[in-house]
Amino acid sequence: MESHEAPDRAAAAAQLDALRADREALAAFLLCLRGMMALYRRLTGFWVDGFRRGPTRRAIVVWVVVVLAVLGAGFAVESHWRGAMVVAGAVLGIGLVLVNQWWARIYVAEAARGDVTELVRFRTDGAPPGAGPASAGEAVP
Repeated sequence: MESHEAPDRAAAAAQLDALRADREALAAFLLCLRGMMALYRRLTGFWVDGFRRGPTRRAIVVWVVVVLAVLGAGFAVESHWRGAMVVAGAVLGIGLVLVNQWWARIYVAEAARGDVTELVRFRTDGAPPGAGPASAGEAVP
């Protein structure tokens, strides 16, 4: 149905401010994730790609499907039942623990068989991988 009323400028400005705040919060969240990745790389000297080919990818795909399903259900129910997103967050927290344990078991089994070939290595001395002797923090294949 089409409305012939003039748009409410104050409401539009409030919605635009909310959208900007959401965008800034998302940018800060992604920046924090990037910082945690950098810290982990600095402390351990390597990063394991969760989306690499093999059995671990199945665990990640299952996790993405679960996240989308739980968040979708939470958003759909939130308008009828206040607190649905809190429950969805709790379900995702438990799911994250379970998928993390499943992924770790798969990865450890691959490492025990010697199937881990796609480990991303970083040097702690600033030199590119493969440049001279490995530093103490570099994982050696």
